[in-house]
Amino acid sequence: MKRARSYFCFGPHLTCYGQTSGYAYTTINGYLFDASEHVHRQGHTSFLPFDPAQIVNNLRFERNIDQSLQWWWLEYTRVKKIYYQLRPFFR
Repeated sequence: MKRARSYFCFGPHLTCYGQTSGYAYTTINGYLFDASEHVHRQGHTSFLPFDPAQIVNNLRFERNIDQSLQWWWLEYTRVKKIYYQLRPFFR
């Protein structure tokens, strides 16, 4: 069964967005599934309950942003252009 992308954590300080084998939520309010508790090792191989490449790509391409709610103002072309020009300085 393919799960929808949603939020989960990996340890106490890392919030991720993507598909996981556990229960995840569409918002980051409240309890989040901790994927670090479900890492399995077999010999020298570790098995994660998610695809790390997908998590990185979701972050790179801002797939976790809900355009219809909190980022609606970015749809204005002028504001969007300014935001992406200043974005490198936010890191």
